[in-house]
Amino acid sequence: MSGLLYKDFSIIKKQGRVYLILIAFYAIFGVATKNVSMFPAMISVFALMLPLTTLSYDEACKWDKFALTMPVSRRNIVLSKYLLAFIISCITLVLNVIVGALCGQDVREAFVVGASSGFGILVLASAVLPLVFKLGVEKGRLALVAVVMIPAILFIAFRKLNLQLPHPRPDNIAVLLAGAVVIGILWIIMSIIISIGIYQKKEL
Repeated sequence: MSGLLYKDFSIIKKQGRVYLILIAFYAIFGVATKNVSMFPAMISVFALMLPLTTLSYDEACKWDKFALTMPVSRRNIVLSKYLLAFIISCITLVLNVIVGALCGQDVREAFVVGASSGFGILVLASAVLPLVFKLGVEKGRLALVAVVMIPAILFIAFRKLNLQLPHPRPDNIAVLLAGAVVIGILWIIMSIIISIGIYQKKEL
């Protein structure tokens, strides 16, 4: 597993420089303007693209066929992509806290924003990865765009129509958050199981 992750981070180091430059730009912009609102959203998009970058490289180089000639199971290949997404989400959490603190944001607030962003990355990645393993990277990129755009379109539509969701009572917020976390974790587990099933049957 460590070898698979080393390979993926080597790809990110070579192929993901543009993303790193853009992340640095938005971090500097946020610190300079003392406005951190844009950074979590942008870093989340870039973080979602990084696992797809490694999968695109694997697909172009026919790496999967080569990997299966070694003592590497299909299950571990799939799990390595989810673990990569988890590590990237943890990195985004740290970056969100650092940038938030530099912008004068309360550290606890920055941590909540970073944790929400990181967890959102895992949930969205879990929606896209099964489609990538089934349909390929290019169609997976389209799925990622859809996964990101649909909530944004719904949010804009709610704003335009002046529709508002009912505000939960303060004593219910903790229950709702806990429920959302549990549902998210179950979604991630289900996604892993589906991806492993797809990849086990896939002809390479």
